[in-house]
Amino acid sequence: MSVMLRIPPYAQEEAEPVRPRRHVLTCINAPDIARVVTSCLHNEFAQQYDVSVREIHSIDQLLAKSESDPPDLFILLLNNMFYSYSHNRHRGDEKKHRITHLLEVISRLKQTSRKPVIAMTEWPLSPGSWNKENTKEAGASFLFSLPLEGNELRDAARQCLE
Repeated sequence: MSVMLRIPPYAQEEAEPVRPRRHVLTCINAPDIARVVTSCLHNEFAQQYDVSVREIHSIDQLLAKSESDPPDLFILLLNNMFYSYSHNRHRGDEKKHRITHLLEVISRLKQTSRKPVIAMTEWPLSPGSWNKENTKEAGASFLFSLPLEGNELRDAARQCLE
């Protein structure tokens, strides 16, 4: 006795290949900038990757997430990163301390997750602030000043995700 199976026409079409999943964790804390970054990532990589973008609003949450469930890429807006609790304040040059501390955060993210970091800032780049040298030394793959040129974020994210 032979059994004939009918395969419905829709099942005969080739299945769409499964796209690799890429998770991006951001700490931006500026809704308009976060929307632009998320939109850029989805628009540029939707065909290639199943991209998810999650915004974390504080440094302590970012560090905890980087250890428990590291993403494929971090994108940070340095001058908008804060702790969710009152962090130790140092007397003297608070801006200098903040810069040093955020460079340490980049180092910790890189050390614990081994994933790339794209840093952005609205502050001018200078030797007394973050600059390309000290952010790369801390572990960031890229540092951009806002506003971004159209292709900068896309090209950097592509390099980091591939």
